[in-house]
Amino acid sequence: MKHHIYTLLETWKTEGLVTNEQAVRLEASARAYLREQSSNWFISAILYVGAAALSLGFLIFIAANWEAISPGGKMVLAILLPLVPLCYAFYELTTRNRELSRLGQAMALAGTALIGGTLALIDQLYNLPPDMTRFFATWALLSLPFALTFQTVFHALLTAVLAGAAVFGFTIDVIEVRNLAEQPGVILMTLVAFVYAGILYLVGEASSRYEPASGRVLRISGALLFIVTMFAATFEEYARAVTTWDQEEVMLLSLVFNLVFVAAAVAAMFIAVGRNELSFAFMMVRVLFLYLIVKYFTLFYSMLDTGLFLIIGGAIFISGALVLERKKAAVLAYMKRVQETGV
Repeated sequence: MKHHIYTLLETWKTEGLVTNEQAVRLEASARAYLREQSSNWFISAILYVGAAALSLGFLIFIAANWEAISPGGKMVLAILLPLVPLCYAFYELTTRNRELSRLGQAMALAGTALIGGTLALIDQLYNLPPDMTRFFATWALLSLPFALTFQTVFHALLTAVLAGAAVFGFTIDVIEVRNLAEQPGVILMTLVAFVYAGILYLVGEASSRYEPASGRVLRISGALLFIVTMFAATFEEYARAVTTWDQEEVMLLSLVFNLVFVAAAVAAMFIAVGRNELSFAFMMVRVLFLYLIVKYFTLFYSMLDTGLFLIIGGAIFISGALVLERKKAAVLAYMKRVQETGV
């Protein structure tokens, strides 16, 4: 980022958009901004590491002295683990005009994460049978009010991950209880992934009205889950798992899945450009590039002689790089037009 800012200032000076004196002032302002951002990220990282170490230390201390602590003391400690950091975060929220400091954000996230530790301690205290679906579902439900209260990106992401773990855990339980065969089991898991991706996207879209950052994270998480699921479906093993067709029909179905994935990735890229989500658009470009590499090595490697394989691969990569270089200006111009006009 630093290099890009200074390059942009040099370009402005060359084009006469700013004078030398203005460029000096802008450069000084940019340096101060970058220093502040770097220090903010560094301080936040230290606070989050400290909060995580403190939380883990308490859990290890309780586990090491489990037999020496009375049942009542165990319950009190289990409740206090998330309660203390959450109370501090609530205190900051009420005294700082609903704004959390970096320490408050770290405490809020640590308290929400420690809810899982509390649930694990309660399970241990009452010798409850292990049930990961119940564990993650309870953790997600108890985390949801804090995600709505603190409205941070980390809380939104944590709650989405916990809810996803509960949903997929429940799906696995259904497959095992009903003793489903591989074909319906894989189809059910795929449908659940698509439905949960859609829910994440819709919830992110709705929450963007009052919390843009958290809504954006949920939207991108839903889109990524959809793309990752589609990518998994491009392999021939997936097509073989969801059908009982012959080999030729399986390969045809796999080809269809590959075409659908490419179309979905391209559509996601253009939708991201239209919404000015350029980072996600370039992420989709990287995903397509990774897809081509994976398919090149998994599909063509066994079909070609090694020398011919490397020659064709090198030619494809060089040609792709040249095309991207030639089209770079056109892509940047298109993105700029979309950003300015929305069309």
